[in-house]
Parts: sequence; C-alpha cells; structure tokens
Amino acid sequence: MGTISTINLHLTSRCNYSCKFCFAHFAEVKSCLNSREREQLIITICNRPEIKKINFVGGEPTLITELSNLLSLAHSFGKKTSLTTNGSLISPDWVRKNASALNILTLSIDSSSNQTKRLSGRCDRLERVLNNEHYYLLASACKESGVNLKVNTVVSRFNVNERMTDLINRLEPIRWKVFQALTVEGENSEYASGFVIDDAAYHSYIKRNKEGLAPSICMIAEDSRLMRGSYLMVNPEGCFFDNSRGRYTVSQPITNVGYSKARAQVTTDYDKFILRGGLYSLSIRQHQQ
Repeated sequence: MGTISTINLHLTSRCNYSCKFCFAHFAEVKSCLNSREREQLIITICNRPEIKKINFVGGEPTLITELSNLLSLAHSFGKKTSLTTNGSLISPDWVRKNASALNILTLSIDSSSNQTKRLSGRCDRLERVLNNEHYYLLASACKESGVNLKVNTVVSRFNVNERMTDLINRLEPIRWKVFQALTVEGENSEYASGFVIDDAAYHSYIKRNKEGLAPSICMIAEDSRLMRGSYLMVNPEGCFFDNSRGRYTVSQPITNVGYSKARAQVTTDYDKFILRGGLYSLSIRQHQQ
C-alpha cells in the first residue's frame, strides 16, 4: 500500500462566493487557526518526507492575508506548492510576485457563461461574476512567469449541458480536472436535489467536452465515487478529516497530538488516489532545484 503524497490544506472556511454545490463550508468548525498556528502546522507537515506537495485551498484561500508567506514557507522545505482559487481576488501581478514559491495555480471554473455562474452561485453577494477575460490574463501571467496552470470544474445541474472546451483550449492548462458534483452530509446535502446529476449525465458531459480538446491538455474525469476517501485533507482548525463515509470524520488537532496519531484517525484510499490521477509528474517550468 502506497502513501498519499499530497495534502489539501484548507486554510479557511470563509469565501466571497456562494457556490450552491460547495462541500467546504466546514459547518462544525468553530474557529480557524491564527497566523502563528498556521505556520506551525505547515512546518509540521513539511517535516514529513512522504508529503511532496501541499495544495492550499479553502473556502477561498486568497482571503488569508499571509498566504504569500505560507507559500514561501512550504517552498523553503522543498515541497511543491499548489493554490486552488476562484481567481477573483488575485491579479496577474499577484501571480508574477508569487511565482518563485508557486508551482501550480488551479482556477475553479465551471462555465464560460456568466448566467450559469450566477445560477450556480459562482459569484459574490452582488451577483458579480468573474469574466473570462480575467481568466485569460491570469493564464497569460502563469505562462510568462513559469507557473503551471490547472483548471477544476464541477459538473452539476447548472452546467451539465454545456461545452467548455473552447475556453479550456484558450487557457491551455496542463490539466483539466472535471468533478461530478459531490454530496457531503452536513455540508451541502440539504441542497443536493438542486445540483446533483446522475452518472449518465456526467459521462455525457465528459464525452462532449473531450471532443476538440487540445492534445496537450490532460483531462481527468473524477466522479463522486473516486472523490470519496481519496484525499488527505486538513480542515481550518488544523485537524485531518475524510469524507469516506459520506460525511466528515475529523481527527484531533495535528499540532496537539502529533501528525502520526492524528493521521491514524482518518481513512484514505491510496488506490483511489492513483485512479483519480493524484500521482503525476509535472513538467515544472520553474523552481528547478
């Protein structure tokens, strides 16, 4: 049995968007770690040789004011760093300034249609959406500064009949991860009937969007079964958690009880991690060490 080598570090439960399918509200989290506690947690994680990459996620991680320092801290340990963001709070200049400590920028983009973005909640409280031009500018900054671009798309009832291939081809990400909308009890299950799609609809979306996709872009289809239990995740309180049972199981705080003890309190499936393409080699355009 292998070891999952990537950690998804959820820095915050806060977000400036209100995606209706979101499963990262962390309803039971009472408070987030402070700056010093986040740094200590990252040091603890980085001291684990089996961990090769840290993916900074949320909520919306760019709401954390010290994010740049955290990226630099992880990078100083020789870890690959990844940031998953809706992109609304960062600029091309931000990408350029952080390029030395950022290996992968992952943009969460579910549609090329502003109407669909609003319907799904991929917008702020005033229903302002991020126009595709902003995505293009961020992608261009990634290319200029040597940051690998990735795109995450959640397929739900809101976008299941759409074709996003033209947008993806223009962005030219190294990977396009396409998720089937996932239900997690206590997080988004109350609204599941409004966004869940069946397997047939999901696979129809995959087939439609593969047609005409540039050969250089690797599409990874990840259905809801593969998502369950295949991620090593840490919540905003600094605890491991897993979704293998359809709801979150949470460990004791890592920095209180130690990494190994906390890690043993959650379940992960390495085979699923491999099946969903979790282990892959990047043609890193920068940071050659």
